[in-house]
Amino acid sequence: MRENDGRQLSHATLEEMRIRAVKRVEAGESPEDVIRTLGFSRARIYEWLAAWREGGIEALRAKAIPGRPMKLSSEAIRFVYQTVTTKNPMQMKFEFALWTRDIVRELIREFNVRLSEYRWDGCSGSSAFHPSGRWRVLTSVIRNWSSHGCGKNIRRL
Repeated sequence: MRENDGRQLSHATLEEMRIRAVKRVEAGESPEDVIRTLGFSRARIYEWLAAWREGGIEALRAKAIPGRPMKLSSEAIRFVYQTVTTKNPMQMKFEFALWTRDIVRELIREFNVRLSEYRWDGCSGSSAFHPSGRWRVLTSVIRNWSSHGCGKNIRRL
């Protein structure tokens, strides 16, 4: 990879570079000179110019990058957070007094979300959440389950 590769730049920076490059070409500068100073491939400036001709400046703007939709709504995450931080599982009619991954999974299933079996490595030292650190562990678990189902602290069994 080149030292000035555009993939290393933020979307806002790339957007500004595209807009300025097209404006420079429109002001009479050679497309090859403009793109050479930016360090991109020659074909890139012509892609930007074509997009500008078809859609104007808006076509050069950075687009949102969609991700996988969350499995839990923000209301569901708020409910799980409130439940785990303010109650113990026995108050929710579970048989065990500490939050375990199975109990949390059952709590989340109330929202018609099915979760795979996962094991946390090095999060709490056991499969139960101790009340003092349970939300720190649970936050990372919910974030990973909600966004893409895996993460640094979770490993598939």
